[in-house]
Amino acid sequence: MRRALLALFVPLVLLAGCVVVTPEEKTQTMATQAEKTGTGTLRTDLSPLESRFPLLGMPVEATWYSGTMGSDSPGPTTYWIDAIVTVNDQVASQIEFSYGLQSSAPTPDVVDALKPDLPSDLWSSEAFSVALTVGGDPSFVATAAYSPSQHQVVFTARGQ
Repeated sequence: MRRALLALFVPLVLLAGCVVVTPEEKTQTMATQAEKTGTGTLRTDLSPLESRFPLLGMPVEATWYSGTMGSDSPGPTTYWIDAIVTVNDQVASQIEFSYGLQSSAPTPDVVDALKPDLPSDLWSSEAFSVALTVGGDPSFVATAAYSPSQHQVVFTARGQ
């Protein structure tokens, strides 16, 4: 009897310790741990985005900023990227029909310099945010939204 109870109890204790964290929750946790720092330099080069976020395909254009989170003290570094990327028609079609986008997207928490350029018709889904980083840099987690009228992907990403 004691063994039977123990056999039931141990898996329950192990399961109780498991927590599922969504990409949005992970990104929010990283964002609240430290402030964004960086050069404040507007970037328009595409190759760093293409290699980290393959879903973007071959973008038409991009405006983005990047930097690190927190201070310059020694230790692990978390990098951030905030971007508005215009995708080609083929990628736009894939996004529009593949990720169950919903029109209730919250405004992405991008740096102030990008806010005036944010499209007003943003759609999002958890599946889209996850898909943005698949096949790219595995350390990055993103929260993404999409503008069907502009064919723009707006995202914030954090990675090590």
